Amino acid sequence: MNFDNLQHERYYDAHSAYGLSKLASVCFTYDLARKLKGHPSGVTVNCLDPGTVNTKMLLAGWGPCGIPVGSADNEVRDHFRFSISARR
Repeated sequence: MNFDNLQHERYYDAHSAYGLSKLASVCFTYDLARKLKGHPSGVTVNCLDPGTVNTKMLLAGWGPCGIPVGSADNEVRDHFRFSISARR
């Protein structure tokens, strides 16, 4: 991650910007999880990549090359079901 060009003032590439936004989300999640570890509230944080999903943005840029949005909802639901059952 280039912290000297976070806003892509010097060079902009849509694909790179999108990828960096996903990386930033994961980094934020790890940092927040570290800060909340052992907190009395018991709050946990999660981030999830459901894979390539046919969102409006993907369809406009690359066409249908992913899974339907409804399938992504199921993947997220299944992930959290597995996470919750793994903790019990």
